[in-house]
Amino acid sequence: MIKLNLPRFGGVSVEFESNSVINFPAGLPGFETCNRFKLFHEEGKPNVNWLQSLDKPEVMFSLRDPGLLNISYEVNLSDADEKLLETAPGDDLQLALIVYKDGKAKDKDAAVKANMFAPIILNVSKRRGIQKVLKELDAQVALSGA
Repeated sequence: MIKLNLPRFGGVSVEFESNSVINFPAGLPGFETCNRFKLFHEEGKPNVNWLQSLDKPEVMFSLRDPGLLNISYEVNLSDADEKLLETAPGDDLQLALIVYKDGKAKDKDAAVKANMFAPIILNVSKRRGIQKVLKELDAQVALSGA
C-alpha cells in the first residue's frame, strides 16, 4: 500500500495499491523527472480526474475525456509511442486532455481550457502513459450549450 499526501487538496492523505500506479517512461514535457503518476477523481465527480505525480507531489494535472467536452479527434501513434506504451492487440488505450482554468484558480468566472495539442494517451492494460505532442491539429469540434 502506498500513502500519499495531496498538497493541492489541503494535505489530504490517500492510500492506494502500487499496481494502480501509471508509469510515464518519458515523463511529460517540462516534467521529465515525473515518471510515476496516480489517477484520482473526487468523490461525486467521476468526470474530472486528477493525474497526480508521485515523484513531485506538487505536480498535478486535471484530465477530462474529450468526448465529455464534445470534442472528437483521432491521434496516430508512432512506433516509438507504441514502444513506450508497450501496446499489444487488445490493450485498452484511452485519450484524455489536460484542462486548466485561464486566470486565477479561485476565479469562478475564469474560462476552462483544454490542451488539444498534447493529449495524454494511457495504456490502461499496462498502466503506462505518454503525452503526445501534436504538430498540427485536424479536429472535428462540436460545441453544445450547457
